[in-house]
Amino acid sequence: MKEQEQIVGYLRERYENVVVEDKGEVFNNDLTQALELGYLLELADCMIISGLARKESRGAHARPYDYPDRDDENYLKHTIVRWIDDRPVLDWKPVILTKWQPEERKY
Repeated sequence: MKEQEQIVGYLRERYENVVVEDKGEVFNNDLTQALELGYLLELADCMIISGLARKESRGAHARPYDYPDRDDENYLKHTIVRWIDDRPVLDWKPVILTKWQPEERKY
């Protein structure tokens, strides 16, 4: 994940020089794609910072080499990421358990 953090940082630097050649004012797909690329790079940063912060494996979030087990005691919480001052800021929100209690999936 640290390597991905560097790759996304490099791509965000390259994104600063993106050029939209289509100057049309209606249905400008080039502009739309350029904007979406920027948003996707921000999303990638959010995913990396939250993935690095979770020291466990849970569902699709798997870290089998360094943290192979889930950790409900420390990580049964929602990950909240806000974009502040051109960088992702991590926060957490507790999970409210109702009818279904969490349990490990076994395949």
